[in-house]
Amino acid sequence: MTIECVVIVGIILIMSFIFWRRRHIQWLWATLPLVLVPLSYVVMNFLLNEVLKITVSSMVGVIVMIAAVGISCVWLGLVSNGFKNKKTRVSYITVANTFNVALAAILSSNILTSI
Repeated sequence: MTIECVVIVGIILIMSFIFWRRRHIQWLWATLPLVLVPLSYVVMNFLLNEVLKITVSSMVGVIVMIAAVGISCVWLGLVSNGFKNKKTRVSYITVANTFNVALAAILSSNILTSI
């Protein structure tokens, strides 16, 4: 799942770069919270386990995923205040939080089954 998370992070960062180049700064900040969950998995799994050879227990991995979702949800809520239309704000928060929670559930399941 590390490779998949690297691809997700790459795609979202490319989207953020495009928004930055097009001077859509609000949308740049709106896409960056989506990187937090897969990036935390990559840091935890690849950097700690493979590079630094530090073993992370499965419970710590799940706690990191829950914390990443919580931080991302708060960040999404703060960024959504920049949207003028209420329907845009509600749909943005709903879709982005659903993405983060679903991805964290999948990654947590992967962490727990890889014992």
